[in-house]
Amino acid sequence: EVARGLKAWSVTQDVDEKESTGISPNTIANVLTTILVGAAYLASPSLAWPIRNIVCTCLGVAVARAIQIPRLGPVVFALLALVLYDVYTVGVMLVELGSASLSSGQGETMATATSGAAPSAASSAMGAVALSKVGGLDAATPASDWQPGLLEVRLRGRVTDLLGLGDAVFPSILSTFALRFDQSKSEKGPVPLYFAASLLGYAGGCAACELAPGIGSSGLPALLFIVPAMLTTVFGLSVVRGDLGDMWQFDPVGDIKDERI
Repeated sequence: EVARGLKAWSVTQDVDEKESTGISPNTIANVLTTILVGAAYLASPSLAWPIRNIVCTCLGVAVARAIQIPRLGPVVFALLALVLYDVYTVGVMLVELGSASLSSGQGETMATATSGAAPSAASSAMGAVALSKVGGLDAATPASDWQPGLLEVRLRGRVTDLLGLGDAVFPSILSTFALRFDQSKSEKGPVPLYFAASLLGYAGGCAACELAPGIGSSGLPALLFIVPAMLTTVFGLSVVRGDLGDMWQFDPVGDIKDERI
């Protein structure tokens, strides 16, 4: 993905200037990728989290390009299946981790009640799993090796927000389809409406995740909120505009030739 960006930028430069440097975009991309990945693994978590997010974003874009689905029916089926899988795996994980930490959790609860301190994010099952991937809650917590797959935000050395990369990549299947449908319309406006609707639904789903009861204590599958919100906005707009039938039958492979998104 770094190489794609450099190549897109290089086409706007003068040919003689590119030839005088003697360095291809692929070479620059390889060097930048090595530096970014090395910093993501070796730098302190409090300093490396923006670099880690860049690496995860590049991985997410590459995966999103690879899993584009051309028809709306399979897109909806795949997203609903992913929601069921997300709910199932989160439930199993909560049961397993909750059972394993039951005795120690009772002791921690007594200590928390005695001291009056608020429980940390690591006290929840999902919080413990997520923090094991990003490398600890704060500078005082022993950090494990970083594992790509989570977008994180750290303030003052502490993890404040986490989002699984799959929760960003899988909804992009619907957004990509919506953008292609927008581009197939004969009357193209300044804003791709269905693509914008999918992003609005994604933002609404993320907001619902933050406001859902129990999110701070037990962890919840994000796709359970994000996917229904996106489907509601996209399908709702298609019903209002009378495009539902066209969208359901739309096949970008047959209708759009040599198009790159």
